[in-house]
Amino acid sequence: MRALGAEVSGTVSASAVDHAPAAEPVLSKLATVIAPRTKVARPLYRKNQPPEYPRKAKRRGYQGVVALAVLVDVDGRVNDLKVARSSGYNILDRAAMRSVRKWDFQPGSENGRKIEMWVEVPIRFNLRSK
Repeated sequence: MRALGAEVSGTVSASAVDHAPAAEPVLSKLATVIAPRTKVARPLYRKNQPPEYPRKAKRRGYQGVVALAVLVDVDGRVNDLKVARSSGYNILDRAAMRSVRKWDFQPGSENGRKIEMWVEVPIRFNLRSK
């Protein structure tokens, strides 16, 4: 029963029933039985190429974090993606999207069955002083 739990920014929150007062032990046990076991989709960082830092952005000193909302299919491929939170620079946002669109993920699952799921993937663009 999906209504018992909620996904927020790529993580799964505890079931609302899990927070029931101690006076309701039967309800708490029931939630344990029917609440889905959800595993969140994760990028395969060791396999995926990091985004290329655009030269123009480097020259101008642009830095920031782009948070991408990524729809991962049951095969671990990107089915859709969009900017959840911008870095403040379109050039960095586009570079992150170009790269992540090609990434592979470990698909999410619910009760041992692979499912399509939205996850949030942060991409950091940081210039290091040398």
